[in-house]
Amino acid sequence: MKSCIIAIFSLIISTSCSAQKIAADDFIRLVMSKGEKINYTKTISPSLVHQLKEALLSDTIKIYTQANRQETALIIDNRERDLVNQELNAMMSYIWPDNLFEHVSYTTKDSTSYRHNLYSFSKPIFFRNNTLCILYKAYSCGEECGEGDVSVYKFENGKWKYWISLSHWVS
Repeated sequence: MKSCIIAIFSLIISTSCSAQKIAADDFIRLVMSKGEKINYTKTISPSLVHQLKEALLSDTIKIYTQANRQETALIIDNRERDLVNQELNAMMSYIWPDNLFEHVSYTTKDSTSYRHNLYSFSKPIFFRNNTLCILYKAYSCGEECGEGDVSVYKFENGKWKYWISLSHWVS
């Protein structure tokens, strides 16, 4: 009986992990695809994972948005923080598939390498019953040229929409 329960539990876990990967690929295509050829890194560097962890240290992350001149707060409970940290740790070894986009090229080098027109992005972290998603994305246009941010997307009315930026950089 125990082995039957363990087998069923393992099947459920592997199915949910597979669904999460498919959802991650689809989400990246939705957010990053602009109908143009892009170059991207297949992995995210450990320093970028560290930056993500730093951006998510506090239980309450307050963001002042210029667009509507309001302060918005993202409150993450302990369970969500554990999930986010678990996903961030797993991200260190995550490799995007070769066929993520049509008409693309990719590199196995991390985003700290000198490259022109190179995108890097984390694996999306879905939480709150897949209604919120945290994503790091960056664009490098040269050695001292680029921008990136840690964004939160909300699933509303059947669509993913940009909600807030937790961190943004430009060089």
